[in-house]
Amino acid sequence: ILGEIKDQRYKIIDGDFIVYAPKMFEEIIELDGMSKQMSNSLDLKKNLRRIKEAGITDGGKSGEFFFFSMDNKLIIKTVTDSEFNILLRILPQYTQHFRDNPNSLIAKIYGAFTFTREAPYEKYNLILMKNINGYTSKCVERKYDLKGSTVARNVLKGNETYTLAELKTKGTLKDLDFNKYEERVWIDNLLKKEILEILRKDVSFLRA
Repeated sequence: ILGEIKDQRYKIIDGDFIVYAPKMFEEIIELDGMSKQMSNSLDLKKNLRRIKEAGITDGGKSGEFFFFSMDNKLIIKTVTDSEFNILLRILPQYTQHFRDNPNSLIAKIYGAFTFTREAPYEKYNLILMKNINGYTSKCVERKYDLKGSTVARNVLKGNETYTLAELKTKGTLKDLDFNKYEERVWIDNLLKKEILEILRKDVSFLRA
């Protein structure tokens, strides 16, 4: 991999890269059936275009960095120290929850890392996680970032109304946009009972 990086003339930055709890995260990857997919999703040559475009995102106001793998299966994201410490603290229970509930809808995190350098000082906490969508953009008709709030949660301004086809060009929409155009999440009646039971267990875990 280092040879490929040098061939592309990328500068390799000196610093320390810490990998946390690799065995626990490896178990989560195996429980999720992603072991064989990982190397393909993170293949350097296949991701070169995405690497060059990294940081271009409409993913929100948090200021965090997002990187989507070329097949959209994985996300690398920076997180704050407080978020990172919470993840490491609950990691044993988090892993156990997936052992007990393989169909859990909680986001699957596959790795946690910290990169630091001394001069100039920089520190980045990184998590590698499964993209809950995981499909190419051509398969996505509309995209919403939902937080369960209505305070300043709209992208579309004014009284203009769009067709559903036009919404695809409006970027990542929010809660009030969803309420206006979608109203609800439609779930097949045969799946409702199973999904509600999964959600009940997930909420119980998060509440604990």
